[in-house]
Amino acid sequence: MPAPRVLLVRFGALGDVILATPLVRALRRALPDAAITFVTKARYAPILAYNPHLTAVATLGSETSLRLLAATLRRARWDQRLDLHGSLRSRALRRLAPGPWRTYAKRWMERTVLIITKRDIYRGEIPVAERYFEAARGLEVDLLVNNAGLGQGGRFHEQPRQRLLDMVDLNVRALTDLLRRFLPPMVARGRGAVVNVASMSSFQPVPYLAAYAATKAYVLSLTESLSVELAGTGVAVRLLG
Repeated sequence: MPAPRVLLVRFGALGDVILATPLVRALRRALPDAAITFVTKARYAPILAYNPHLTAVATLGSETSLRLLAATLRRARWDQRLDLHGSLRSRALRRLAPGPWRTYAKRWMERTVLIITKRDIYRGEIPVAERYFEAARGLEVDLLVNNAGLGQGGRFHEQPRQRLLDMVDLNVRALTDLLRRFLPPMVARGRGAVVNVASMSSFQPVPYLAAYAATKAYVLSLTESLSVELAGTGVAVRLLG
């Protein structure tokens, strides 16, 4: 079976392109063999050029017309096409390179009211980075491998606070978020598999790796619990220690 091919489109601005990278990372973790191409303006290409989760970066610049870019994209097979911009330009690209595109709600009404009346009706507004995940909603993922991790050693009270928080964010929060996002559709389809990568430190306290071992103990506990909860659903949850 050929590897899935995923196309992401976000032309700008700089901050929004950067905010799209958590989705790129999540897609890579969920689809480890996928070919993921990111389309953006040429001036932002260097920011993405060395992203290890991307296979390729396609650009729109002064020397590349939208029609030429669309012609290039039409020559490839795309299993998923995600429009993370929703602008006039990206909508034009979708017409020039037709197919099953996904996008996210732009909340035009809330924006219009804010501009015209200065009244904020963005109740419970979702951060931009989280909104991009709406475009990937319904993305069919049959195998989720949670293998990214960060380690930090030393005496706990001497370790950089932000480094510890980043480790917990990646090892615990990101893993939990991906599971919550992708397990429901797996269960609904009645098939799927999850592999959570832990460590030997999952099974015992480890001085000088105290916080890291605790995050891996979380992975062990969550995986064992989910394997029981999901018994009979067709979704297997396994631990790689």
